[in-house]
Amino acid sequence: MISAGSVSGGVTAATIAARRKRLVRGFRGAGAVDAASAIRLADIGEHEHYVFRRMAAAGVFVQTEPGLWHLDEAALPVYMAAIRRRVLWVTVIGLVGLVIVLLVI
Repeated sequence: MISAGSVSGGVTAATIAARRKRLVRGFRGAGAVDAASAIRLADIGEHEHYVFRRMAAAGVFVQTEPGLWHLDEAALPVYMAAIRRRVLWVTVIGLVGLVIVLLVI
């Protein structure tokens, strides 16, 4: 049996979503929305954790110089739409699986 605390080291979808929001708010709050205003993650109390790396790989955060990053506002809605599509597909697959199980029972 899997306990709630053991799921992926305690990382939940809600935790990831909260971290994404905190990162975006931090960059916006610091005005780091273009190359000229790039900041270090430490400036907003963050570090290069999993969520940040995923968002950077998707182009949401852009490195202008080693250690300096800014938010690409145009890439953010594209990234969020991709996340919503994945969640939708997982939900659909789960519901189809549930229907199959219920039909078999």
